[in-house]
Amino acid sequence: MIMKNKYFVYCRKSSEQEDRQVLSLDSQECELMKVVKNNNLSIAGIYKESGSAHVIGRKMFNEMLTRIENGEAQGLVVWDESRIARNSLDGGKVIYMMDLGQISEIFKPGKMYKNTPDDKSWLSMVFMMSKKESDDKGVNAKRGMTDKAKLGWIPSAAPLGYKNTPLLKKDYKEIVVDEERFPLVKRLFSEIISGKQPIGVYREASQEWKLTSQTGAIFSKSTFYNIITKPFYYGEFEWPLGSGTWYKGQHKPMITREEFDLVQRALGKMGKPIAHSHTFDLTGIFRCTECNCAITATKKTKHYQTTDNTATYVYYHCTKKSKKIKCDASPLTETDLTKQINNLLLSVKPDEEFITWAKKWLSVVHQDQSNFHEETLKSQQRALELTENHLNKLLDMRLIDLLDDESYKEKKKELELEKRDIESKLSDTSHSLDDGRLRVENALDFAFSCQKRFETGNREIKQEIMMRLGENLMINTTKKIEVTLKKEFGVLANKYNWDQQYKDWLEPQEYTDILSKNPDLRPANPVWLPRQGSNLRHPP
Repeated sequence: MIMKNKYFVYCRKSSEQEDRQVLSLDSQECELMKVVKNNNLSIAGIYKESGSAHVIGRKMFNEMLTRIENGEAQGLVVWDESRIARNSLDGGKVIYMMDLGQISEIFKPGKMYKNTPDDKSWLSMVFMMSKKESDDKGVNAKRGMTDKAKLGWIPSAAPLGYKNTPLLKKDYKEIVVDEERFPLVKRLFSEIISGKQPIGVYREASQEWKLTSQTGAIFSKSTFYNIITKPFYYGEFEWPLGSGTWYKGQHKPMITREEFDLVQRALGKMGKPIAHSHTFDLTGIFRCTECNCAITATKKTKHYQTTDNTATYVYYHCTKKSKKIKCDASPLTETDLTKQINNLLLSVKPDEEFITWAKKWLSVVHQDQSNFHEETLKSQQRALELTENHLNKLLDMRLIDLLDDESYKEKKKELELEKRDIESKLSDTSHSLDDGRLRVENALDFAFSCQKRFETGNREIKQEIMMRLGENLMINTTKKIEVTLKKEFGVLANKYNWDQQYKDWLEPQEYTDILSKNPDLRPANPVWLPRQGSNLRHPP
């Protein structure tokens, strides 16, 4: 008795460019069942799979071939030869199975391949042509992505805080600000720069701010560290990754290069978070001036025989891991280190009288400057409305055929770029004045309370205070701390020299006018008034 061959129906579709015109899986199955019926074939099973045939390792395809090797079927029914293989390994395996007699026939709509030399030769050529087509598309895709990178657009999905938007040129997308997430992602950087520990910022962002990915999911810790170490946010990107080729992006930078560098220093070498396997309060933030290695701590217990008492001491010392420099730095006690930090924090603490006056001054100056900002906002809002009206009129002209497609697209692109620029300026104007005032008030409040908070705070609070206070936190070979204070705190630490430093200073006309209108703002000490050219033109 002659056994009738059995066949597997195999449907495949991927989301790649190659498959945009290929029938859906259900449609393929429907058409292939007509082939089965017309040829009176016996079906052993139906496989439907999503995935590129250019990639080796399709799960269902491999399972199907294994079942054929086991004798469960002797043929295939497919929509097209390219559904079977676009790579040399899978295509070669199917031909080899035909050589062994395991596959006797392959059906497709309108054609059948038998296990004959001519048919196998032709099928091999078709597989090779499918592979060549995929290879060519890969080369063209890489070339297109490089061209896009040269234009200043990163050839990948927009990072968190931005979004891709279709550009007029086919297959190109530009990257614009994601108005919902941009401020929150920017806050990740600003919080770390202000001195907060990165892991604490991550917890706040995920639990309190509810910052989510583009899909609405809470982002992971690894995603967080990837964000705060990505140069894209200050305006540059590497393409391809690892190539060493860098491009200046056309997207709006979220932070400056200097701010990015501050965050990297807070994270540690190469932008990786510093590992803390200990519980000492002040490890992980200081470095040695001699060899630039990290300062760690050791706990030692000493027994005094004369009194039969035991005491525990904590020493901070250099790890001395440098292979190039022999470090002779001596350790210092935790008590000594804490005392030096306490003196530093007291040095930046302003008087209560000065803070009270400074906040009153800021309030008056803020109100004076608000009038100018209000006029600026109105002007920008009018410009935005005008641009939106132009866009609406442009659409009306296209609808009644007063403009052709080419002219319409070109003018629309120009107006949309103008609109985004105005929206960006409008946002900056809305926040700049309030942000400046809050930044100064927060700095004053921080300087006034930091010594007390450090004294009573836990490890995270102490490290946050030191990171916000300054940068380049070092301990030298004479057991003294060296801290480069940030500008505002450096001015406060120098407050005892203000009288001498500004004894011949004259009040600018604008301050004289303000004081004449608000006599109660006359400071107890004239040098409290902001210096010309000082940061933000208000109290130090």
